[in-house]
Amino acid sequence: MIKYNDYLNSLPPVGNIIFAQQTETQMLVYQAFNHHIANFVLENQSFGGSHYRFSRMSWIKTNFLWIIYRCSWAKKINQERVLGI
Repeated sequence: MIKYNDYLNSLPPVGNIIFAQQTETQMLVYQAFNHHIANFVLENQSFGGSHYRFSRMSWIKTNFLWIIYRCSWAKKINQERVLGI
């Protein structure tokens, strides 16, 4: 276990940083979707389908409680499904 202050001191002093659960090769973030998009992602293990737009801005969250709060506990329209990606 690393102390929080030691963790902060290990971060780069400049640049963009994403705080997330990660390993050497993977990073886990969360995003809320509608049922159509979530079903496609789960069935195909990739984004796409007729309801997904690659040109649309999407917000990811690095903490499950943060995303679940932002989508009103998965009750907002078109944000009923939260996926860890």
